[in-house]
Amino acid sequence: MTTADNCRQLSSRSERCPIGRPQVTAADDQLWLCSSAARASWSMGIDLELHSSRPARRNWRATLLQSSYGHGDALGDALGSLQLLGVPGRLTAVDPYGDTLMNEQEAAAAVREVGDLKQRCGDERQLAALDDLAMMLRECAATPGSYLWFGGD
Repeated sequence: MTTADNCRQLSSRSERCPIGRPQVTAADDQLWLCSSAARASWSMGIDLELHSSRPARRNWRATLLQSSYGHGDALGDALGSLQLLGVPGRLTAVDPYGDTLMNEQEAAAAVREVGDLKQRCGDERQLAALDDLAMMLRECAATPGSYLWFGGD
């Protein structure tokens, strides 16, 4: 099935949200997501930063250990689909439009959710984004006092 077919299937199976965006629906144990070109007008990106301690607003670079800015839109799509589907868990709490912080205990809980999410995704970009997220969550969970910052659009 092509990406265009997935977009048509999404449009035919989903309801519309109040602002007219197609909602993500679960079908055949996969998330039916529109292509990135079709989503460009409404997708949001999420950047990741791992900090050695809670980042300060004025001098946040002083605590920065690692960052991931390459999968923003794909990660935003994958995590945003959790909220639309009403999936419970820590990753559902990530705000795609604002900032979210997770400490090492929350990251340890969230890393267990990534495997289930990967099984629902069929998009290669989202799978790569989720692999990157899992790596950052594991590093945060293994670093006492650290925080993983999710920077939404």
